[in-house]
Amino acid sequence: MANQFVNLPTPSANGAGTPVDVSSFGSFKTLVVSGDLAAIIAVEANLDPLQAGTWVAVASFPNPGQVTIQVAAHWLRTRVSAFNSRAGGTPEVDCGGSDDGTGFAAIPVPAADGVGAAVDTSSLGLFKSVQVGSAFRGTVLIEESEDGTTAWGTVMSFNQPGLQSSEFTAHWMRARRVGTPTVNPGTPIANVGATNDQGGGGGGGGNSQRFLYHATGAEGSDFSVNLPVARANDSYLVSGTCQGVNMIVDFDFPDILAGDRTTLLFRCITTGALTAGDTIYFEAVDPT
Repeated sequence: MANQFVNLPTPSANGAGTPVDVSSFGSFKTLVVSGDLAAIIAVEANLDPLQAGTWVAVASFPNPGQVTIQVAAHWLRTRVSAFNSRAGGTPEVDCGGSDDGTGFAAIPVPAADGVGAAVDTSSLGLFKSVQVGSAFRGTVLIEESEDGTTAWGTVMSFNQPGLQSSEFTAHWMRARRVGTPTVNPGTPIANVGATNDQGGGGGGGGNSQRFLYHATGAEGSDFSVNLPVARANDSYLVSGTCQGVNMIVDFDFPDILAGDRTTLLFRCITTGALTAGDTIYFEAVDPT
């Protein structure tokens, strides 16, 4: 196993950058955003080989910084919003990761209520990301089976376009639609990506996410923290513990204003400003 690195082109205006093929990477990807950041930078993923369907944001940077995410993606690209041409230039966005490689398969989705054709995913890795793209109504369930006949279990549920990750073995996978209206049902596109690079569990299914945050010193006492993997919804709980800081701080994780807590990040307020090198242990978990 070796490391590899790519640059993610970033436009000097609002809009999306050129997609980069990251199928040779494993699931873990370290993203670094640097330079004049007079904008909000989102990193988006797509699992479809033709880049069809909906791109899904997997990280967001309101400030320069670094985060390690876990997603089995075919493509990554940047998206710039809130760009201020008078305040800065073009930021640099780089991605690093292992060369473990990721495999992919399309999952046929029926046009109405019912199940699509089963796909043999026995050759895919343990850590799986599933993306359901394009506008649709109703619910798309992703099911897996080891025998491909009678025993099927639901592993993920999508009420709107999105991306979820988890660890499970599956000989067969298929999509089931329920609650699909006859008017404007939409045509969802589903893909699965998977790798065997010893993933550590995804954001869906109620799994706890535990990770270390290394402060840059630019956070102050009110800042956003990127989650390692996008969660299925924004109803999770957050806690924090000092793991080596210049000054002991207490934490608050408000969920009052729009954007305080999303599937990609959460807002953190501390009793004192962080300094460069401070390390915090965060945990995000679904309520029981």
